[in-house]
Parts: sequence; structure tokens; C-alpha cells
Amino acid sequence: MNSRKLIIHIGYPKTATKTLQINVFLQLFYEGKIEFLNHIGIEKPRMGNIYYKNLFKYILGFKNSIDTAECEEISKISLPITVVTNESFSHVSVNSPNASYKKASVDNIARLHEVFAPLFDDIQVIMTIRSQRTIIPSYYTQEYYNIIKNAPKLKDIGKWINANFGDSISSDELIFNYKKMYDTIVHYFGKEKANVFIYEDIKYNKNTFFNKLSSLFEIDSDVLIKLFEKNQQNVTIDAGKGEKRPDSQDLANTLSVIASSLRVSTKLKRIFRSIIPKSLLKIKTSSNKTIRGLHEYELELIERRFLNSNLELITELGLDIEQMRKYGYIS
Repeated sequence: MNSRKLIIHIGYPKTATKTLQINVFLQLFYEGKIEFLNHIGIEKPRMGNIYYKNLFKYILGFKNSIDTAECEEISKISLPITVVTNESFSHVSVNSPNASYKKASVDNIARLHEVFAPLFDDIQVIMTIRSQRTIIPSYYTQEYYNIIKNAPKLKDIGKWINANFGDSISSDELIFNYKKMYDTIVHYFGKEKANVFIYEDIKYNKNTFFNKLSSLFEIDSDVLIKLFEKNQQNVTIDAGKGEKRPDSQDLANTLSVIASSLRVSTKLKRIFRSIIPKSLLKIKTSSNKTIRGLHEYELELIERRFLNSNLELITELGLDIEQMRKYGYIS
């Protein structure tokens, strides 16, 4: 049997994950060049043919045992390269299930290794990082309605930053501590299997980013660039003056936020959803919401909390320190 490689893409969120998934990985899957694992477990043309729904839940810590039937199906893959991609690997786990109060999800890496190491000859892990100065407000904007659904008091981004990145939170628990995640990947998969991609390179140093991707997929970098640039996905809207605008919400999401704040039971929520026409639930309710830009002292907090770990990672990877300074990883 020919050697089989698995490429695990863990995100992070807001690092062009969706564009890579839809424009690049899935297009290569459609062309028959790679296999693509489907984590939702139902037939959807965009999601791949091989299911790992229960394994996905196990990897995030929401199931207690490995689904051997799903492993058996994965073991039958004949293509030389398979991709499993989900940004939840980097920021969602049983210990950090929602965006209101986040903790690093490094425990997922051990379960990724436990599940996939017996099934593939070679495993490469892709971790895409982005300056915490920009990824944190973008992440808050993306998750805004989920955050206030579970914690209405965090409607102001500053309160959320203090709750998740304040001095009371240990460095190892910080969601965007890239050095901690990198060290964990190296521990389980080996240093030669840990591939760190820099989001800012997509804009300022494109060839570096896609040449690296090309070497993993054994596909010409110009082909990958062309696929990637075809249609940008899920871009956070810049509202000006440092403000950002989350996706507009529909009535269903708005009612869910209100119900959570009133502590309405899950059973009662389901009853209301069943009697309200679906056409009404899809009505947009919040197109003009904006998230304020960060104050200088909030940016200083973020820089201070990640300075040491970023410097350690830059040194470990031999990155150009001045380039990383320009990108905003260090001041």
C-alpha cells in the first residue's frame, strides 16, 4: 500500500480558515487530489464523504470513547493525502465550550494524536497564527452574539478582554498563546510535523505562505494561490475608526439571546421555536451593530500578556524578529 499522509489544520479562527477550507481544500477534494473528512456526519457536497462526527466530538472532549467504526472507514482511504480541518481544534474543548470565557484548548492535540496516529503513515499539523492585537477584536466580533448569549454583561469588548486576558488568567490558559499550542503539537507529533503559518504573510509575503503549503500538498504554489484568491470567505467587516461589525443576526438568534438572559429552559425554547414560522425566524434583526475599537491600555494589556510567549516562539522558529514586530506580535 502507498504511504498515506494526513494534514491536520487546526486554525486558529480569523486566520483565513474558511477561505482555505472552501477555496483550497475542498476544491482539491472535488478534483480528486485529496480526501476530506466530514465532521457533521450527514451528506453535504461541501463537507466530504468520509464521516468522523463521533471522533470529532471525542477530539473536543465531548465523548468518552473512540468510534471504531469511523476509524475503520478512515483506514480504507486510498488517496495519498487526506485533510481534516476545523478551527474548533484550536479554541473549543470540553473545558472551554463557549466564547464568553475562553481557555486554551491544547488538550485537543493529545486526542488528535490518539485518534489519527494509528491510521496514517505521516501526519503534518498546520497552525496558522495572527497578531493578538488584531485576532482578539476580530474573534470577539465573530463570536459577539454567542458571547452575549451566555454572558450579557460582556457586551463591551473591554470587559471580555479583562475576563479572558487579564492578569488573573495564567499564561498557559490564554486562548491565543501560540507557543503553548506549538509546544503541545511538538510533544505529540514531533517538531518536523509542526507547521506554523503566519496569517500576515498572506497579504505581505504571499510566496512564503503558499510555498510552505505547496510543499505539504505537493501542488504548485501558483495553483494554490489562484484557488485561494478566487473568493474570500467570512471577512470581518471594518466599520472604520477601529470599529468592526459582526454578521447581522436573525430573529431566531435574537430570541435565543433574550431567552438565555431570562434563564428560559431548553424545553420551553424548543416549544417556542416549533410554533414560530421559520420565515419569521429568518428575519434580520441587527444589521447596524458595531464593536468599538480597542483603547490603548487594552492593546497594552494584550501585548504584555503575550510578549514573552511570542518572543519564545519567534526564537524557536528562527523567524525574522523585525518582520514579526511589523506584524504586531511584539512591540
